[in-house]
Amino acid sequence: MTHRDDDSTAELPYAASARSPNTQRGYVADWRHFAAWCARRALPTSPAAPQTVGRYLTELFQGVRATDGVWIERPRRLATLERRLAAIRQYYRVHGLPFDVREPALHDTLRGIRRHSPAAPRAKTPTVTEVVRALVDELPPTTGGIRDRAIVLVGFAGAFRRSELVAIDHEDCAAHAEGIVVTLPRARSDPDTQCEEVGIPRGAHPETDPVRALIEWIAAGDIRGGPIFRPVTRYGSVLPQRLSAGAVSLIIKRAVSAARASAEARGNEVLADSLDPDHYASHSLRAGFITSAAAAGVSDRDIMRHTRHKRADTLQKYVRHATVFRHNAAAKVGL
Repeated sequence: MTHRDDDSTAELPYAASARSPNTQRGYVADWRHFAAWCARRALPTSPAAPQTVGRYLTELFQGVRATDGVWIERPRRLATLERRLAAIRQYYRVHGLPFDVREPALHDTLRGIRRHSPAAPRAKTPTVTEVVRALVDELPPTTGGIRDRAIVLVGFAGAFRRSELVAIDHEDCAAHAEGIVVTLPRARSDPDTQCEEVGIPRGAHPETDPVRALIEWIAAGDIRGGPIFRPVTRYGSVLPQRLSAGAVSLIIKRAVSAARASAEARGNEVLADSLDPDHYASHSLRAGFITSAAAAGVSDRDIMRHTRHKRADTLQKYVRHATVFRHNAAAKVGL
């Protein structure tokens, strides 16, 4: 098998692997970075020695400064290092080249880096049902407020990822006797599937009914086709383009800030303390649904069916938090 020691990606057959397009693009960019690093040091990449990869990761972790102290390459987080290593490993795998991350020179370097890495950033706080009620209570009856209410309630009830939420088109929503069925084009976690249906049931309370909120937004935005969730100007005009995924986090943080201010004004310090905008983002809706469903006694199987999770262990970190006091042994020892 012939192989060139350059940073060309024309030969990278990532498209043939079971990876999402975003992952493929990320692997290509990460391999180019590593190949360029090796080229500057006249080091081979076909394949690189474990010591070379370990040196590369060490330099990424520590960063590189010029003689005047200015950063040439800023230090990278552990997650970035692990992603770069995955790209290197994937490159060698698809080219049939040997590469073993268990080689002591590389394995020991990784262990040392992990030991000196700062603690992982705190996960975003789940927006459990009580928090969802607090958020929608403070949304104004403006066009933007009506849209934000639909985003919060539909995002929570459907346990949608933000990419799924903003990808919903008018044509993807079908009326049902019990609510609305949203058809997702393709599952993010399983690119081999064609589509998935998510049922959004009607709520028991008008103010938190996701179906009602969605219908009101469609009417307020005069949406007859195309993207459901769209930008709204400060003057209340609805723009035709699709809302960006990043905007969903900003909407959640803004709603949390308003709810916190309201709780403080009412003297509800417990609720106010739990509403820190820095701890909330778009994923809080999905995490909050899982936490709330687990606390309500919904089985893991039914939660996974609704959230489209493929791995039970991914779900368990939310379930354990929600059920920490259910059947708690410490409550039964007579303290």
